[in-house]
Amino acid sequence: MKLLYVAIFIIQLLNINAESEPESVEVPEIRHIDCNETEVLIAVDFSLRKLNTELKTKNKFALYRVTDAQVQGEREKHYFLKFSIRETDCPTESNSLWKDCNYRAPKEASTGECSSEVLINVFQRKTQVTSHNCTFTAAARRICFGCIEPKATDDSAAKKAGAHAIKTFNSNSTYENYFRIAEVYNFSSQVVAGTMYRMAFRMQETECSKDPAVADEDIIQCPFMVNGTKLHCSSTLYEMSWISFASGTVSCNPVSEAGMLRREAGWGPFLFAPLVTHDPAESTPADVHVISTCPGQPWKSIHHVKPALPPTEEHHESAESQQETADAESHESVDGLQTPA
Repeated sequence: MKLLYVAIFIIQLLNINAESEPESVEVPEIRHIDCNETEVLIAVDFSLRKLNTELKTKNKFALYRVTDAQVQGEREKHYFLKFSIRETDCPTESNSLWKDCNYRAPKEASTGECSSEVLINVFQRKTQVTSHNCTFTAAARRICFGCIEPKATDDSAAKKAGAHAIKTFNSNSTYENYFRIAEVYNFSSQVVAGTMYRMAFRMQETECSKDPAVADEDIIQCPFMVNGTKLHCSSTLYEMSWISFASGTVSCNPVSEAGMLRREAGWGPFLFAPLVTHDPAESTPADVHVISTCPGQPWKSIHHVKPALPPTEEHHESAESQQETADAESHESVDGLQTPA
């Protein structure tokens, strides 16, 4: 009798295990996607932001083109990316976004080939760069007499040029308070009949009044005024040290409020154009085949990259250049990421 009970118990136990066996989970397929798609560029942007914060190089890097793109999932998407990058004129320590930077001249710019994996869930407002790796190729250096050579913004010559620019501006401006430099964008030198230094920077109003006067060397100690005037500036300093000659110019334009807020407003890297997302329930008809275009177009032909700084001198655009700008702006912008309603 005991053997009968044991046999019945074993049979029941086997039936329970058979019924409770978990169903297999279907893993979403990895599919190719057009390298020019907005969502691909958004994923690349997250990778580049992370890369540029970790760089040990002198300048930031910007996207040149996406060479391959794959995606897995629908609501939460896992991107597998390959893309090319190029060195820009923005120092790594600057606050400029890579999209606002210009490529360095091809003979001066280092390049890189990158692979990256990015997880994005726009419904949960979650992003994560799960892995990224880049292989860099240094630019071939050459000797160029009379060429403009980029230099570090904390170089001793940069400090000298900055001090001269502050003194020149404060001596000639009609502002009641002193200004001093808040951020240097870039600095360069050029050997001519002497040395020509060029600097682009942002200057800000301080709390120090010109009445009473403050010594030039003490202005750097003046605290910035809350909501004080901010200016985008460019300066030159021409120096012939052997005869103790120095002459410089400073040109400034007000910083627009929109320009300052653009980098902080919204969520995600591209802040203006919305990302159109599709309902997973809306399946693509079986007879429609989506063609993946890779490698993608060069970044600058997709997005009209504006200079990070205002021009150093006024100029008039030709009718042809104005038409090119209008054509570029008529294309769909890829400057926004927006959570669906």
